[in-house]
Amino acid sequence: GGGGGQEASPLQNVVRSKGFVWTERFHKVALLWSQAGKAFSLREFGMFWAATPLKYWPRAPHELAELTADFSPNVEGIDWGDRRQEIVMIGCEMDREGISRVLDGCLLSDAEMQEYQEAAHSQPDLVRMDFSQSPPRPRRVTG
Repeated sequence: GGGGGQEASPLQNVVRSKGFVWTERFHKVALLWSQAGKAFSLREFGMFWAATPLKYWPRAPHELAELTADFSPNVEGIDWGDRRQEIVMIGCEMDREGISRVLDGCLLSDAEMQEYQEAAHSQPDLVRMDFSQSPPRPRRVTG
């Protein structure tokens, strides 16, 4: 039967995907991305570490080192902490460029990111990473 002339999705050969995503609507919360076959879910996973009070952070040096690795240094005066997109896709003969185009199309435009940045000031992070030290250390943000 005919497919109605629809173009095949670049995601059609993705069998499984999972990871964490940061969205505009959930500034403080990481979302868990989970897909198997045609089943897909996106649900709250937990707070980003930058939005978590320091008293709830792990104390073990190796755990702290892992968390520190997820923080980005300030770029152009902007500090997003450990917020990021981290998705793994598994499949056969996947269209990597097509998948990248689809996912890139989900990102905010520069104007939308500017608007988001302004709105995010009303929900400041509780922790910033001090990259002036080696190893970098988390510091409580004071008002």
